[in-house]
Amino acid sequence: MRRGMFSGEDMTPAAHRPAFGEYAKERGLTYLEGEEISRELFADPFFAGWFMASQQVYDFAEQYRSAELTEQELVLERFCAELLAPELELIRDRLLASAEMMRRCGRERGFIGRVVALAGSLVGNPLPHHLHPFLRGFALESMEIAREALAQGGDDRLQAVEKL
Repeated sequence: MRRGMFSGEDMTPAAHRPAFGEYAKERGLTYLEGEEISRELFADPFFAGWFMASQQVYDFAEQYRSAELTEQELVLERFCAELLAPELELIRDRLLASAEMMRRCGRERGFIGRVVALAGSLVGNPLPHHLHPFLRGFALESMEIAREALAQGGDDRLQAVEKL
């Protein structure tokens, strides 16, 4: 019945793009504002679970843990270039989706506006990815969670899932 009723119709859902015109800032965030909102986001319950989990993250976490302080920055730079840079638009879209959820839940308007501005700063930013406050925090948070899992003796489950 479904086939007959919808034959010839394209049933592909359109991508959801929340509108935030009322939150548009006249200027972008300063670096310090970006650092501040990034710290707040990673401590916010709406952002619980914002980290990457893949075998590559575990590999970078081990490299970061064993590197000298001067080499850690290079590991972070590679992490951002290899894992985050290809996903910038997806990360931006997820930040905007989170901001929309915050708006619907009645969160403070100024905070939502800063999240929207942070999302807007991800694409086309002149800073190297590892120096962008949010991407840097995202990379460090992901590696910290991976290091904790490694310290507890586990990433076998992750390897098994990635082989599928």
